[in-house]
Amino acid sequence: MVSSYGGYNQLRSIKFPYKMKKLSLMLVVLVLAMSCYAQNAEIDDYTKDIQLNPYSARAYYHRGNARHKIQDTIGAIADYTKALEIDSTLKKAYYNRGNAQYELRKYTGAIADLTSAIKLDNNYAKAYYTRGDAKFELKKYTGAIADYTRANALDTSYPIPHFKVGIAR
Repeated sequence: MVSSYGGYNQLRSIKFPYKMKKLSLMLVVLVLAMSCYAQNAEIDDYTKDIQLNPYSARAYYHRGNARHKIQDTIGAIADYTKALEIDSTLKKAYYNRGNAQYELRKYTGAIADLTSAIKLDNNYAKAYYTRGDAKFELKKYTGAIADYTRANALDTSYPIPHFKVGIAR
């Protein structure tokens, strides 16, 4: 399956006869457009839910996820923030906001949110791993290695990135 990220470029690199390649590219564009439409419809649905119940932390959280999928990172952060103002126990909202901040290279904010997620669930391997990445970017290598090690101890699908450990030492 061709992913929406770079799917167009992946398809372009395949050696198809010209007419088939053109048709395949048009199909990828159509699928991507439909996906974007579906995400916007999802955002509209959650916006309606919020209008009916402006104190629904879950609606803000899910709308944030939909916004993040279409790379509206600023909008996603705003929705995660609103969800957390309503319900400060949503560990995934902290994680997702931290992840979005990481994407924007706001590493200090990312670390704060990921730490909040970890405080809510001390076994949240994904949060440890992403926090390790943020610490690594800030050259806080000792903390990064500790987070990678903890993530790996909780879930072996999070490997310790040995090349980063090598840089840190």
